[in-house]
Amino acid sequence: MIKIFIAGFFVFHWFFYIPAVFSQENKSTVIINNKASSSSTAKSISAPALVPSEAKKLRDVREKQEISTESAILKELEKQRLLDEQKRVDKILGKSPSHKENNPATVSKESKLYQNEKFGDKPFVSFGAGVVAYPGVDNINSTELPAFFASFGAYGYDRLIFDLSFYYSRQYINSGGGIYVPNIFYPELREVADQLALAMSLKFSPLTGPFKPYFGVSGSLVAREWDFVHKSGEAIDSSHKIYKDVGVKKWYGSFDAGLAMGGDLALGAKLGLNVDIRYHWNIYTENRKTLSQLLTNTGVLDEQNSLIFSVKAMYYL
Repeated sequence: MIKIFIAGFFVFHWFFYIPAVFSQENKSTVIINNKASSSSTAKSISAPALVPSEAKKLRDVREKQEISTESAILKELEKQRLLDEQKRVDKILGKSPSHKENNPATVSKESKLYQNEKFGDKPFVSFGAGVVAYPGVDNINSTELPAFFASFGAYGYDRLIFDLSFYYSRQYINSGGGIYVPNIFYPELREVADQLALAMSLKFSPLTGPFKPYFGVSGSLVAREWDFVHKSGEAIDSSHKIYKDVGVKKWYGSFDAGLAMGGDLALGAKLGLNVDIRYHWNIYTENRKTLSQLLTNTGVLDEQNSLIFSVKAMYYL
């Protein structure tokens, strides 16, 4: 009986105590192994780097491009706002636009570019040459000596153009009746008319950019002095010169008016080119006001319509 009890106790102890011991030993062994594993992992184990997908790469590039585009747009908007504010201040204070030393260089550069794009309200001077012709008159030579032009003007409201012009021309006239028919009384002579004119015009252009075609109205005051020259155009000697009465006027005035058309082209910030054509009708003349002159049907140059063509170089002030 005692043997059976001892054997049972031993079996009981074997099945319950020994597994518990082994279990504790296993638990402590696992903890030790885990510590060793974590330590060894920190020192020697390495994992492969993560590779981003192609979609993520494209998304990153797109986001960078959006940021760059937004920055460029905001920069240009701020520049334009700064220019507008400067112009508003100048207008309120009654100052002309100027580039001050304390202004940023970018503002000065943008202001110059903006001024070059349009004519604005800039004044100008111009010089050139052309022809003053009389269509329908067959005994006159208007091209033997070119006409000379000078003008001063300005642009207003981006569309209106005003100019005051001066021009000089010389007309050779054969009073015999035709350009090749000599005067029957003085076959070796020709009449010559020196013309000084002061013209004014107001024109409108439909465009506001660097090229401005225009049309408008024009008027001129013309003063003419008549004389005689040789057929070659040389002045005659004083001993052979034909003198008029002392009481006869030396200069005769006329007033002409008509239409103008042409165009201005800006070649740079300061230089431009003008091509201008005007057709004038005679409104009034002082010539031929005596009774003897009124009784003749011979025409005079002062009463003829004129065509004025000029090409001028412009300088913007």
